[in-house]
Amino acid sequence: MTKKINQEIKFQGISVNRQEQRSVMKRVALMARFARIHQQKRG
Repeated sequence: MTKKINQEIKFQGISVNRQEQRSVMKRVALMARFARIHQQKRG
């Protein structure tokens, strides 16, 4: 985990826009996935 975070920080220094877009997309996908799982558990 810590190594990935360090790599992301280094990448942000080089190209912030690309890394931000990628991280945002990952977060959105994860949120959608978790939401679906929670909905299935509730239903």
